[in-house]
Amino acid sequence: MAIISHKHKLIIARPTKTGSSSFHASIVLSGMLGEQDLFSKLDVLKHLPFTPKLYWHWTPHNILRKRYVTEEQFNDYEIIATIRHPIERYISAFFFLTYLRKSSNSVNSFKALIRSKKAAIHDISLGSKQSEYFKHHGEFIKKLTVVPTHKINVCVLDLINTYGGTYKEPQQLKTQMKPEWAKPHYSTWLNSSDIKILKALLMEEIEIYYHVRANNEYQF
Repeated sequence: MAIISHKHKLIIARPTKTGSSSFHASIVLSGMLGEQDLFSKLDVLKHLPFTPKLYWHWTPHNILRKRYVTEEQFNDYEIIATIRHPIERYISAFFFLTYLRKSSNSVNSFKALIRSKKAAIHDISLGSKQSEYFKHHGEFIKKLTVVPTHKINVCVLDLINTYGGTYKEPQQLKTQMKPEWAKPHYSTWLNSSDIKILKALLMEEIEIYYHVRANNEYQF
């Protein structure tokens, strides 16, 4: 979880590699949060008094275990989480993390990984599965809204209009990008066999992705 707003009874979750950094920064910079509200550190927000040890990508289990909210508060608050197709998320994490590790992050390296039949979700350090942000005690969260990447900006403006504040576009986030980031959709550079491997690897996550989008997607 990235933001816990007691003022608005709102929790904003940040599954890794879902485009959540700009969402997080825009909400904090808008001024809509109260003095007792909590948010995690982000480079673009380093001048603001972030909440120590409230980590960027915590799941509901994490924030409850660390007692940032009570069980009663969690059930009462609205939960908003960004969401991304699991295959796109997996690919994004591969290029990002191999770049940080200064290892080969070419398209051919990615293809070699999945074709080796050694690929696993945790080969790519995504932290937690995306589905872990949508469930609590094994059940889907009741007051859950998921925001696909293409709806993030609209949702931010909607929240600011609802709760008050002013939209301020975050400065360029401190992420250096390699050309691989600008690759077209994976269907244009992975063949059908490669996509089949990824679908099998991420089958459960893909099923949950479509379930929550069908039942909990943000509408405007």
